[in-house]
Amino acid sequence: MVKVQWAPEHYKWPPRSGSAIASQFIGFMLDAYDLTFVTAMTTILAAVLMPPTLSKSVVGYYLTLLGYAFTMIARPVGSALFGNFADRIGRRDTLMITILGYGIMSAVTAAIPTYAQVGWAAFWIYALIRFILGIFVGGEYAAGHPFAMEYSAPRWRGLVSGIVQGGFSWGVALGGLVVAAFTAVFGLHAMKAYAWRYVFLTGLIPAVVAFIIRYTMPDTPIFTEAKEKGQLERIPFFSIFKPPALWTFLQVLVFMTSLFFSSYSMFDFAVGIYARASLPEGCFGFCDCL
Repeated sequence: MVKVQWAPEHYKWPPRSGSAIASQFIGFMLDAYDLTFVTAMTTILAAVLMPPTLSKSVVGYYLTLLGYAFTMIARPVGSALFGNFADRIGRRDTLMITILGYGIMSAVTAAIPTYAQVGWAAFWIYALIRFILGIFVGGEYAAGHPFAMEYSAPRWRGLVSGIVQGGFSWGVALGGLVVAAFTAVFGLHAMKAYAWRYVFLTGLIPAVVAFIIRYTMPDTPIFTEAKEKGQLERIPFFSIFKPPALWTFLQVLVFMTSLFFSSYSMFDFAVGIYARASLPEGCFGFCDCL
């Protein structure tokens, strides 16, 4: 095993490191927070977006979950798009766009019409918004993690990456807690009638905090230096398909695809069991469960 020799400069933290790490912790937390409260409210959203008969069935539940799937499908698109931007215009400016986009899409979701108002158009409007939101979330990954890493002391980047990843767990816990709290305060009937909109609006609070932090910060020292030296690529996205970066990209792609497939499959399975248990007894498919 090759032992890494750390020089004194590897222990030096750039100015505003704490703010950069905090902003990405919040940004990553928002991803988990959004996914968790959306899935936790699936039976509620089914009543909002589906016809009454279908909304009380297992089929209606899984159709509503398609909104969750659209968000996941859009992530790679956002990562490719905003990852390229981050290497062209900078991490900071890209992250301001992604967090602003997330906030706007979350607010717009709170204002969408219901099935009772526009029929099936309500579901497709919701699905489109979830896809667009997923693009911005994917950009948070691609630009946000380099932002935090490049603001860290090289010796402690492994620790920082763990701290940032920990934001996901806090987002899951917060998402479940918020839905439980709103349901306890407003009641299930009010949640289906209007209070579900308030839950989507809560996503604006951490988004505004992250936006302010990033707005008050300069870009990372590493990107700034590369820009000053004229080392920025014209289309950085294509560089991941050239050796030796290609081999690293393929390894990460296979590993993370397998990890997320197993992780989210089990998560959806568990949520599905919960939702099935919450439906009226004997309710299957397109049945009438009045």
